[in-house]
Amino acid sequence: MKSRYAARTGADVSALAWYETLALWKAAVFCEAIHTRWLDGERPGDAFGPALGQGVPDLLAAARAASATG
Repeated sequence: MKSRYAARTGADVSALAWYETLALWKAAVFCEAIHTRWLDGERPGDAFGPALGQGVPDLLAAARAASATG
């Protein structure tokens, strides 16, 4: 997909893995804050908060994988 985009646009995508890693890491940080607020009882009835117990580690694993491709 990345090579097809680069071929069609002529854009330099050599740093794309860095930006993808950063975006995933930032998402993990924000989601961890949401999960912490849920754990502290600040988001009662929230269905998203409990899912982040596994969601945050999954985001960090995706960031790690993205950084390995760059």
